[in-house]
Amino acid sequence: RTSTRSPIFRRHTALADGMSHRSALIALVLVLTLPNLDLPAYAVPMAAPRRTLMAGLAWGVAHGICLDYPLERDKIHLSSAGQLMMTLAKVTLDNADKHAMLDMADSRYRRAMAASLAQEVVSQLPPQAVFCVGEEHDSPLHHAAELRLLQALREATPASTPLALGLEMLVQCDSHRQALDDFAKGKASISELHDRTNWERTWGYDIDYYAELLRYARDNQIQMVPLNCPPAISTFAKMLGVQGFLKAGDSDFPEVDLMNSFHREHFMADFFNAKARRELPADVKQNQYEAHTLREEFMAAGAAYHGKTVGGRLMVLSGRSHVEGRYGIPDRIHRRLAKHGFEAPTTMLLQA
Repeated sequence: RTSTRSPIFRRHTALADGMSHRSALIALVLVLTLPNLDLPAYAVPMAAPRRTLMAGLAWGVAHGICLDYPLERDKIHLSSAGQLMMTLAKVTLDNADKHAMLDMADSRYRRAMAASLAQEVVSQLPPQAVFCVGEEHDSPLHHAAELRLLQALREATPASTPLALGLEMLVQCDSHRQALDDFAKGKASISELHDRTNWERTWGYDIDYYAELLRYARDNQIQMVPLNCPPAISTFAKMLGVQGFLKAGDSDFPEVDLMNSFHREHFMADFFNAKARRELPADVKQNQYEAHTLREEFMAAGAAYHGKTVGGRLMVLSGRSHVEGRYGIPDRIHRRLAKHGFEAPTTMLLQA
């Protein structure tokens, strides 16, 4: 019932920009829950039952849409406006006394369940195993879950069994290996690791997301293994494809399987929106796919080499797209390690 001419509506038009009517409705409901729009949401008291009720409605309806309408989920979760909308709704709920008490109890329950789940997952791993975990790179929740999984893996792995952490975030090159080795030996700090690996350029996501995980690995004798493809090779492949590398017959270059149609379809649907799939030239899309697959083959080859030469257990951290459906890193690791006594990798996709 709010007029489209009113300041409250005009000020928050950006929340609904580009969204469907369903998403825009949630945004408008949320706007009506905020008593003072000039203050950050976490500084606003939200004790009024009406505001709590409406925020709960926004939060619940948003989650219902995410489950029932995948395209709406993308608009809500992948747009900054959608993320702001969901965050503010949750803040509104958490600042109401009743919901804050429920949330604290729920948090304790979730932490206990997470610890139990982590222990259950790692307890089922054989002595020689690869465990692939798919993350959203900028999710603090995912990095907290990864730390708990690594802790559970350390607790469940005998000292006589090698344990390692494979990282998409670092590159298979001498400079990264040496920087990781110095960090593991206490000769370099997180800040120095950041600088020596040119972290901002080669990875880009804040190293603070990974700092606690890396320190835990260092302090608990867990070898850290860089897995990613050198950026220059990946960039070349995006422009020209991988055929030039394959024809050269370089023995150090990993075997690249481009024949999995399910993998290709999954990549095209995940990487390109409908407009791009229609309008981009076929060779541009194919080169992007080949570069993506090349990176997965590099990571799989690096993980498999560690498995063959060191053995034991390896937890591989990468983006969700490389793990989802098992077409990417997991199956490519299995292709290389099956004949060496390794079972197919265990996989886990993190969600939040």
